[in-house]
Amino acid sequence: MLKRFLAASAAITMSAVAVPAAQADWWSFWKSLHIDRQRNTDWPKPFSGMDARSVQEPFDIMVANGWQLHHTLGDSLFSPNTGNLSPAGENKLADILRYSPPSRRVLFVKQAGSEELTAARVESVQLAISRLTPSGELPQLFVSTTEAPLNSGQYQTALNRALRDSMPKPRIPEAAGGGAGGGGGAGGGGP
Repeated sequence: MLKRFLAASAAITMSAVAVPAAQADWWSFWKSLHIDRQRNTDWPKPFSGMDARSVQEPFDIMVANGWQLHHTLGDSLFSPNTGNLSPAGENKLADILRYSPPSRRVLFVKQAGSEELTAARVESVQLAISRLTPSGELPQLFVSTTEAPLNSGQYQTALNRALRDSMPKPRIPEAAGGGAGGGGGAGGGGP
């Protein structure tokens, strides 16, 4: 009996000491339960924006890479010895400055084999930019290692001629069944 009494008094004493801690846990339990219920109720809404951004981000990167490739002045648009911009390069530069949206007017110059030639290319492009845009903000200019998807005019002409020469001559097929006039057959309509 004494053992039971001691065990009961120890339990009462421990519960009296643990009551403030239990009350703190009790209120934090209800608070976390309320937060969890709110999260479950509003579940897809907080994450929709993050999901949309994670889906859109690869496409934004692809668009930026496409603009970079389009605005890269490659090897074929420069003189190989001096690094000066060729007339075709000046036309491409003028098109970029004239038709690209202002937020996308960033130019890239293909890096040459030497630093001196790359510097000559950059200087030639900067001079052409200042000539083509006498006023206003000048576009940014970066050196790139990515080659623009361009070919020389000679290559394109040769490719176009080879394609044209490989096409078969047009022929009109001979009429099958001989005879002139329309064919009979079971047509529809008639009284």
